[in-house]
Amino acid sequence: MRTFSTLAAASLLLAGVAYGHGDDWHMGRWPMMGGGLWCAIFWIVAAAVVVVLVLFALRYFMPKGLAGKPEKSSLEILKERYAKGEISKAEFEEMKKDLEG
Repeated sequence: MRTFSTLAAASLLLAGVAYGHGDDWHMGRWPMMGGGLWCAIFWIVAAAVVVVLVLFALRYFMPKGLAGKPEKSSLEILKERYAKGEISKAEFEEMKKDLEG
């Protein structure tokens, strides 16, 4: 979540900088064309595209996802089920033998 907040803040900063340049810089002194507004819209869309691409890349390249929680092994899940009383000791031992091969 912190990464998303940082990227959102950066995109707003970029949009603000783009809007700050206004009509005189990007649209050749044609204020009737709304140069500052179009420039701001362009940078907001560009920043949003960058944010989306970064989030997809993080999900693709990080197998644990953004949370950073490692996946539980089958044996850990089996131990949890036994601890909760979902399976008996005999079932636990049998399943454990199956998992360990």
